[in-house]
Amino acid sequence: MAPAAPTNAPARIVQVGASGFGRVHRERIAAAQQRGEAELVAVVDPFVGALDGPDAGVPLLGTLPEALQTSGRVDVVSIAAPIAEHAELATLALQAGADVLLEKPPVAVWADFERLLELQRSTGRLVQVGFQSLATDGADLLGSDALGLGTLQQVGAVGLWLRTLGYWSRSPWAGRRTLDGRPVVDGVVTNPLAHAVATALAVVGCRRAEDVAEVEVELFRANAIDADDTSVVRVRTAAGDVVTCALTLCSPVQQDPWVEVVGEHGRARYLYTEDRIEVTTADGTRTAAVTRTDPLANLLAARRGEAELMVPLVSTGAFMRVMDAVGRTTPAPIPASGVRWVGEGADRHPEVEQVDHWAQEAVRQGRTFTELGVPWARAGATTA
Repeated sequence: MAPAAPTNAPARIVQVGASGFGRVHRERIAAAQQRGEAELVAVVDPFVGALDGPDAGVPLLGTLPEALQTSGRVDVVSIAAPIAEHAELATLALQAGADVLLEKPPVAVWADFERLLELQRSTGRLVQVGFQSLATDGADLLGSDALGLGTLQQVGAVGLWLRTLGYWSRSPWAGRRTLDGRPVVDGVVTNPLAHAVATALAVVGCRRAEDVAEVEVELFRANAIDADDTSVVRVRTAAGDVVTCALTLCSPVQQDPWVEVVGEHGRARYLYTEDRIEVTTADGTRTAAVTRTDPLANLLAARRGEAELMVPLVSTGAFMRVMDAVGRTTPAPIPASGVRWVGEGADRHPEVEQVDHWAQEAVRQGRTFTELGVPWARAGATTA
């Protein structure tokens, strides 16, 4: 194992995943290089023929072991790869003595989370998880009553997104629960709208696994996929709070997702993708700005001893309890009578009947779709 770099030296980084969200990682590494904080020494991606932009001269390799063996000292491995590969890639990086930036969700199954957390602790390395909405002060502003809402009475999240058939055909693992015998657990709760769940939980201080008392999930699918595309998650925390999240990828119109917070003195809507909170009290409605921190920049600062990790692996334990419940539950198909199909070809997409209304009602009342008596919902899709 190569010796650790001095904390004031530019961190030598290997990026796993060149396209998709991997491109965002590469852009952030390039910005860190401009600040003199990092050096990209290799990119790993077996499906990309060549790199473009400022990375054009960086070695492009097929596997992480190859990159670790040929790149000299590696300080950080940044991972933006298919979910099923997260556990193995992060394990290899930690065993090589590197710190890790790991895209969300951290891993696919609970057992892998426990193993990875134990390895991280035993190696003493840092693992930052790419929940970008948690790398902000938004959840703390809402949870600490900095916005004047008083004691929180209700917290939840609403996600109303639209995804076409092209979305589900973009990769072999999209919409799969398993692929080639390996867990994937790719659905609305665990991937595209995972931030909504994790952020709502964080508002009430529910971040670690031990902060969760009970998880209920109700999973449905309008698409011909293995995973869920329209679901409700209800979490009871160890502190006695209840957090309800209603999420769909079958909305008639794409909307920015939000975390809904009701307090004794008013309510707030946290539009976490826009980094703003709309606060309504007796004094009127105002907007509060949210400060976002680049997860890579924060990891590099933590390596230098200048900051604490904003999203350490252990702090994603509560979300992994949700992911575990989703992975153990088979989504129920929504009857054809409850779905309207719109568009042609790869742009064709389902619209679930009144899903926007029912999702907001689920969060407002803290109830699941079946408890609300939604016509297209079927009982038997829940688990504790």
